[in-house]
Amino acid sequence: MIDDELVDALLSIVRNGDEPEELRAKAVISMGPVLENSFMEGFEDTDDAPIAEGTFHRVQESLRKLYVDAAVPKEVRRRVLEASVRSPQYWHRDAILTAYSSDDEAWRLTAVFCMIYVRGFEEQILESLEGENPDIHYEAAFEALEMAEAMYSTPKRARRSRCSTRIVPTEGSESSFSSFLRRPFSPEPISSATAFTRRPRAAHSL
Repeated sequence: MIDDELVDALLSIVRNGDEPEELRAKAVISMGPVLENSFMEGFEDTDDAPIAEGTFHRVQESLRKLYVDAAVPKEVRRRVLEASVRSPQYWHRDAILTAYSSDDEAWRLTAVFCMIYVRGFEEQILESLEGENPDIHYEAAFEALEMAEAMYSTPKRARRSRCSTRIVPTEGSESSFSSFLRRPFSPEPISSATAFTRRPRAAHSL
């Protein structure tokens, strides 16, 4: 079970430039769920909170500093963004836009993965459905379905859990699938209760 001690240990690994890049990336992604839980549930009931509020804010700030540090390896910075966006902050929108504008397909993949956590990226998500990269298309399709479900579902309906398989439209169904995804969305399509959902540990690797 994750707690303050484990989070501190993971953060120590992420900060340590002598650790293998893959280990640092896995360590930071492992913190994503607890950041999301803390963001959604808050700290009013301290007995149920897995980590202390001080730990939560310390991790948030540490991840921001890691992300803006150009000396940190790309893969670690990508996973830092993917984990930290699960508790959205003021800097995430610009970071996502920068990643999305990159010529690097890996950064664009990370950007699309992150877009469901921050409002205002409906246009970019739908635009990504037209791309040729199958991983980016997969993420965009999932994001579009999340938006559609948030718009058309009743509040009590259980949220869709993310599966590990790709969406593969059957022959003749792709046009109707795209049409469904392109239904107009309301200006506030994702409520505060549904905007942040349990997601996979990281975007697909390129």
